Amino acid sequence: MTRYILTAITLVILARPFSAVAQPAPPQPERRTITVTGEAELTMSPDRAEVTIGVETWGKNIMSIKVDNGKRVRAILDAVKGLGIPAKDIMTRDLSIQPEYTWKDDRREFIRYRMRNVVVITVNDLAKVEDVVNAGVNESSNILEGVTFSAKDASRLHDSLQIQAARNARSKAVALAEAVGAKVGDAITITESQTYEPRPMYAMRANAAFEDRASTPVESGQLTLRSTINIVFELK
Repeated sequence: MTRYILTAITLVILARPFSAVAQPAPPQPERRTITVTGEAELTMSPDRAEVTIGVETWGKNIMSIKVDNGKRVRAILDAVKGLGIPAKDIMTRDLSIQPEYTWKDDRREFIRYRMRNVVVITVNDLAKVEDVVNAGVNESSNILEGVTFSAKDASRLHDSLQIQAARNARSKAVALAEAVGAKVGDAITITESQTYEPRPMYAMRANAAFEDRASTPVESGQLTLRSTINIVFELK
């Protein structure tokens, strides 16, 4: 009886690997795809500007340069607020005091302190941009880092451009697929990138021309908002 049981067990054990080998996985069909890029672009007039302006002072007495810098910055802010710019639209971007040194006879020698106070002024009425710039320049500002124009509704406009770019991508895919006798299926992957081009106007530092305190003309120009969509479609 024992001999028959061992024979049956041996047969079961030997049969298992053969049954596994006898059922190979079916090959997967290769998926056909097409990759296209859709684009959409909008040119518009800006309706907001940011003026970056400030004061830089130097001296060996740290308290003296702080007082001088503070007085000049306050004069700029008072002039800007006098144009109807609310305090909530004025933000300090850079406030620093740093010592400056030189090397002499293999030793570091103190020269002076440099204090920098730069503010960003948001102007929602473009008719006031030139007045804001001139107010800063005329009130002893010696830093004008730039004027950048933008659109308040850029986010909503970008959402609309995304949809247009996606439709453009599908139109390209359909045209190319039809040219080779295929049809476009579902989108497999979608990758979106955007390019928004604000318009920086200029950047100036204290120099001979700046010291003339003449009126500074400012032109807003046009803005360009772009959206690019890369989509991989399945081909049928």
